[in-house]
Amino acid sequence: MKRLLFAACIVVALPVVALAQTGQIGLFADPGGNGCTVTDNSPGPITVYVVLTDHGGAGACDFMVQPGPGFLGSWVSDTWIFATTQGTSDKGISIIFGSCEPTPTHVLTINYVGAGTSSPCSSIDVVGNTNVTPPSPSITSCVGSKNPVPVRSVVVNPDVTCNCIVPVEETTWGRIKALYHGD
Repeated sequence: MKRLLFAACIVVALPVVALAQTGQIGLFADPGGNGCTVTDNSPGPITVYVVLTDHGGAGACDFMVQPGPGFLGSWVSDTWIFATTQGTSDKGISIIFGSCEPTPTHVLTINYVGAGTSSPCSSIDVVGNTNVTPPSPSITSCVGSKNPVPVRSVVVNPDVTCNCIVPVEETTWGRIKALYHGD
């Protein structure tokens, strides 16, 4: 009887977990969100793509992008995919899509110029947009709920000691519950 009750609880909980999927903001080497490493072996242009993944439909997003330790590139410009934007990726950007976009969603192309070869395993990172409250990276769903989301960095000059980086963020039980209960 206990096993049957446990199985029933799992079956009931599965749809709730699927509905709670809020997405991820990631940096990639391609607009499809597949390559998570870039190489800058000489001075010159470096292109990074911002792609939202694993969301159930998105209407907007907020984030900022900053170079990690060892990256020798400098921000040059952003190329917008959607017309309604406020800010720039290096200072904090808010993007409104104007429609409900499916996953994956290429939202921005960032152009850097390299000053030389960056350190092996350096990165370019997604962080919170300090111009909005709360300043955490977020995706707004098609129904208007704004949710903080995990991020994915792009690795610059990978070697055998590093893979794609997914930073871990400290949180509280209350923040985790709020993702599932809307509190």
